[in-house]
Amino acid sequence: ISSRISFETRYVGNHGVGNFQTINGNPLLCSAFTGNTCTAGLAVQDPSLIPANITPCSPTGAAAGAGNGARGRVDCNFTNLRIRNNGAWSKYTGLQTEFKMRTFHGVTANVAYTWSKATDNVSEIFSSTGGVTTPIAQNPFDPSNGESGVAAQSFPHVVSTYLIYE
Repeated sequence: ISSRISFETRYVGNHGVGNFQTINGNPLLCSAFTGNTCTAGLAVQDPSLIPANITPCSPTGAAAGAGNGARGRVDCNFTNLRIRNNGAWSKYTGLQTEFKMRTFHGVTANVAYTWSKATDNVSEIFSSTGGVTTPIAQNPFDPSNGESGVAAQSFPHVVSTYLIYE
């Protein structure tokens, strides 16, 4: 605008891949049995989500060490099994604007505003940030499809300002 007053606008973008992700390595497919027949759980509610070659562990197939916790899971030898991989992604877009005034009639000032949005498929692998994050995918057999939303660490409106008068 002049030698002492300026206005700037910038675009910032980032796409991160290979972020840490927690996978349910031994999902519970059947939560209730009648004899050895599954009567409740994912295997009954939506069997199309389960690959054809995978069947829930029957009550009689559960390993002695895993006990009843393995019943209805994919692998009869384990209960909960959390696996970490590098399958997560994140995207950030931001529009930054800034108004600067340098020693104009004794005033030095700055006003900056950033509008941004961060999206991802996993915000936190340990679910320790609280609020809007869950570390496990809704479909354990396809942890990337259907998993995206506003990141837990997304701050859409950020304003900063200062004023110095000499």
